[in-house]
Amino acid sequence: MARVLQMKSTTSTATINTLPTLFARQGIPAEIVSDNEPQFRSDAFRQFIESDVIRHITSAPFHPRTNGQADRFVQSFKKAIKSASEDSACINKKLNSFLCKYRITPQGTMNGTPSILMYGRKIRTRLDMMNPNVTTTVVNKQYSSTAKHCDSVVRDFSNSDAVNVRDYRANSEKWANGRIHSQTGPLSYKVDINGTLWRIHVDQIVGTSKDQPSNPTPIVTADIAFIPPFNTSGTTD
Repeated sequence: MARVLQMKSTTSTATINTLPTLFARQGIPAEIVSDNEPQFRSDAFRQFIESDVIRHITSAPFHPRTNGQADRFVQSFKKAIKSASEDSACINKKLNSFLCKYRITPQGTMNGTPSILMYGRKIRTRLDMMNPNVTTTVVNKQYSSTAKHCDSVVRDFSNSDAVNVRDYRANSEKWANGRIHSQTGPLSYKVDINGTLWRIHVDQIVGTSKDQPSNPTPIVTADIAFIPPFNTSGTTD
């Protein structure tokens, strides 16, 4: 699996500080193959790889083909970035676009795509959105059906419905009055509370009527995963 990290410097210190990011994602390698640039021949780099018990192999001087796979990838990368030079997108966006295409492209020598060989699955791309996916459709329907029947009483709200929602702010009433703004999931809604949108689970919402008190008895008293709302940007999303 090809990895490319953007660096402002290629000194030994910068290289040593960057490699742990790759190790954290992929694990510590047993072997590293590099050219003979000064950062790879420094004492600091030698101590770094020895501390993780990594074998370091350098290519023969003036013979970059020793590390043929890396060299071919670098050539492909440079060609792709050069062909996108007229694109006004930032270099990071160009890099991610290239890596996505590279990882889903079958490699002749590896008999598969890099993503399948590394992760055991095909990574999702925009092209997949254009093709019907039976598995995803079935899973979504099953989830929706389960969500609707997970409560003994199904509570559905429509936009602009007047409701009371559980208020977890300090020094406030237990319930706040508001109106349903929109539904964000099978069991979640955005509620307009005095001009601020709160993202609320259906268990934390009760409908209001003329016969109901302003602070009704909670329907659910069990612990509920919840992120308290705040008013810095007008929405919790």
